[in-house]
Amino acid sequence: MCVTACVMLKPRLEPRKSGPLIDYASFKDFPFIFATLAFFFGYMGMYIPIYYIQNYALKINVDQNLAMYFVTILNAGSTLGRILPSYVADKVGPLNALFPCMVIATLLIYCWIAIKNRSGLIAFAVLDGFFTGTFVSLPPACISYLTPDMSLIGTRIGMSFFVAAFGALAGAPVAGALLTRDHGNYLYAQLFSGTCMALCSSCVLASILANRIRPPARPVSPQDTEADPKLNEIGNEEENDYFNKVSASEIPVADGQKSE
Repeated sequence: MCVTACVMLKPRLEPRKSGPLIDYASFKDFPFIFATLAFFFGYMGMYIPIYYIQNYALKINVDQNLAMYFVTILNAGSTLGRILPSYVADKVGPLNALFPCMVIATLLIYCWIAIKNRSGLIAFAVLDGFFTGTFVSLPPACISYLTPDMSLIGTRIGMSFFVAAFGALAGAPVAGALLTRDHGNYLYAQLFSGTCMALCSSCVLASILANRIRPPARPVSPQDTEADPKLNEIGNEEENDYFNKVSASEIPVADGQKSE
């Protein structure tokens, strides 16, 4: 099927030039900076339960045959968490949908400290998987939401996930070192994971507030300027040139305007 698609399909729009490798103006964009920090701390903390929940189950004397399925249970919850909150994000915005999920995930990881039985750990795996699953699907949408110039969306996603990748890389090894330091007990690792998720939630909130204080300007389309000539003062020639290359049917138009 993929071969057939490659042979028969063709792009409807002309390919545009690749964006820059680094957008230096993004370093001054506080909503983007806070969102990137949120991704860094979130990926550092969210993978610790995934790595260690099986061993923790064995430590609290869960049957070995069941303990091996805890990652599967967590991933089953994550599947729903990647889908359902995305529908909410379409209504309230990706950052507004992400924030409560990260707060709940933070509380769940702190509650993990008190779980000492099979039933509680199963419930934790399902719920933690669901709410951290949101953090798998929504971050790219958050960067898109915070990017006023869609010609830079690839650059900004790359910059953000380059930083976030170090968090994902460091989280589990740090937790392993804390396990060793705590003589095989999980308290230090659980506190580290919960603290990372708390920092993630705080940075998401900071990004929301910073974005409200200084909402990102949307590039001006030709249809916008026809509806209101004063909008010519907004944007720049490069942004308008980008919109000229996009099909008018894909650009929202003002009430009473018809796309040509």
